[in-house]
Amino acid sequence: MTTIINPNTILVLNLVVFVANAILGWVVVRANPRVKANLLFGVYAFSLALWNITLFLTIVSAGGPILQLWWSRLAFSFYLTMINGFLYFSLIYPGFGHIKQWLAVFFWSFTALLFVLTLTPWLVRGDIRIIDGFITGSLGPLMPFFSWYYAVLIGLSIVALVRKLFLYRGIEKVRLWYVLFGFSVFAVPMILTNIVLPVFFGVFQYNNLGPLFSLPMLVIISYAIVKHRFMDVREIVARSTAYFLSVVVLGLFYSFGMSSISTFIAKGSITGDVLLISTLLTLITAFSFQPLLNLFRKITNRVFYREDYDENALLYSLALIMASNINLSSLLNRLINEILAKIQIAKGAFVIVDDKKISHLAFQGYVESPRFSDKDLDELLSQPKIVIFDELSEGPIKETMRKLEVSVILPLRAGEEQEDFLLLSEKMSGGLYSEKDVRFLKVFAPEAAAAIKNASNFERLKRLDEVKSEFITVVSHQLRTPLSAARWNFELLLENSFGKLSAKVENVVRSIYQAVMALNNGVNNLISIIEIEERKIVIRKEKVNFDRDIVEKAIVSLEGEIQEKKITVKREFSLPESLVVDANKVRRICETLIDNAVRYSPEGSTVVVSTALRKKASQDEILFSVQDQGIGVLEENRELIFNKFFRGERAKEMSPGGFGLSLFMAKSYAELFGGSLWLGSKTPPGSVFYFSLPIKEVKPQSKI
Repeated sequence: MTTIINPNTILVLNLVVFVANAILGWVVVRANPRVKANLLFGVYAFSLALWNITLFLTIVSAGGPILQLWWSRLAFSFYLTMINGFLYFSLIYPGFGHIKQWLAVFFWSFTALLFVLTLTPWLVRGDIRIIDGFITGSLGPLMPFFSWYYAVLIGLSIVALVRKLFLYRGIEKVRLWYVLFGFSVFAVPMILTNIVLPVFFGVFQYNNLGPLFSLPMLVIISYAIVKHRFMDVREIVARSTAYFLSVVVLGLFYSFGMSSISTFIAKGSITGDVLLISTLLTLITAFSFQPLLNLFRKITNRVFYREDYDENALLYSLALIMASNINLSSLLNRLINEILAKIQIAKGAFVIVDDKKISHLAFQGYVESPRFSDKDLDELLSQPKIVIFDELSEGPIKETMRKLEVSVILPLRAGEEQEDFLLLSEKMSGGLYSEKDVRFLKVFAPEAAAAIKNASNFERLKRLDEVKSEFITVVSHQLRTPLSAARWNFELLLENSFGKLSAKVENVVRSIYQAVMALNNGVNNLISIIEIEERKIVIRKEKVNFDRDIVEKAIVSLEGEIQEKKITVKREFSLPESLVVDANKVRRICETLIDNAVRYSPEGSTVVVSTALRKKASQDEILFSVQDQGIGVLEENRELIFNKFFRGERAKEMSPGGFGLSLFMAKSYAELFGGSLWLGSKTPPGSVFYFSLPIKEVKPQSKI
């Protein structure tokens, strides 16, 4: 009897299959030893490798006839653990299945009993012979039972996988197809050549082919690893491949170099020259190892995943984003884009929670906005620290993460009330989250939490400010109509339109009129400030005589107060006749400064109002100033007086009314025109305010 393949070829292939299966088992277990499916697949792959090597040792009769018998029995033992391991794996993969503890204990206890029985003469009596590379011998009474047992377990494994194909969708279903296909092309012909034919028909000549059927299974599983991230081991396979290629190339280079030198230079003898050259080659090999390893890493990166990232550089980049963004939406979107791009993650989302409800959601990579049920949100919020999907045992949180297609939950907490979190999906490479990734995320979390808290507080303040502004606008506009009516009627009274008033009545009416005007000015200032803050200011420039049309009119509008306090207004005007400015708004600036000077000056004092044209290289500017002999400004209040709603204590005593808005409004207008408004150096008694304004002088046209 002869075999289909040369016996020596089968022996070599047996060794290859042994190494390949051992590496596959090690890679899968090494990738994630905490996951039960990885451990069981490792049991299957290691058992398959040990089955291969024990058959090899049986064929080569390693250690003589006595050990050969034990090798043959061990081959059946490892065949048992291989089939049992795969059945258990098929029942729980891809992590959705659950086997009751008592049933698991019974299963493995029964397996252990059968394992012991495989080592007895009840399975293989002896008389092991090798004929043309295949194994024959005397079988024990338990062999038919074991044969049926093996066949039933293989059938149950295939049925379990087929059943799951109808239960699952997406990538898990694709992976199940590859597992089923790979196991079937190995197990079905293998059980025929190693169980059915030898046990039931006495045909032994094909039993050395059984291990070779695992070769196509290895190809299929390897493709599933690379293409569909089966068992999440692609990263380790990539690194192992790079190392293996490096060792092979270096070994070939060194061997070829030494052989060439010995044959063509040293003539077969080791001389000093050969020793020197050998030393140089060794040094070259040592120094070239790392660059060569890096080269192969780059090559394998193209197949398995993209380039690695520098965590310090990424943290620095994210810190710049957090430092330069106070707008919450902009901050979240820029952070998620940077993280996903640098770490090569398929999709992710920042979830900002306020009072157990999602207030902001920034996501990238999703086809549509991710949705969270109340149960999902409660489950995610209950996690006190970073959660990695692949490190979890089965439970509610893993089910939630699986449903949401989430691989990492990163809580973001800068205080007890903050309950935000970052969700990340699987990597685009299919690799697991490494210790480096986890370390980066743990460093990033508190920094991001603080930045998000600051941005959230800013958003709240901004919303409150908008509500306040809207309220002030509504109230101000509601006040304008009755104030205008009151002002109009009081002016008619003071002009004696309804008959001459007595001196006593006129004083009362004038006092009320001044109060109405003060309130009207305050309302106008409120509306102006809201327009400034909301950038709704419209500038209307016109040609005017600045001294006459703006400053003089401002003084006239305050004539009543000036006369009442017997203030002397000294005018020092020296501007050209025709200038282009926004007359109404500039007049309000001048009115504000003159009004403050009159209001806070003692009776009978002097207020100096000056205008001048300052020549500058870039553009000429008006310099307007008002100097009084009033209460002045305390040193600690010099900057505060330009803030909204600020009024000094002495100012409140002299003039209890007022909103504290006039100087803020005037300074805002001045800066809007490209000018400035400031308080001059301390010159007691009193104070001096300056207002500068870039202008364009209108020259008179020449006559023809």
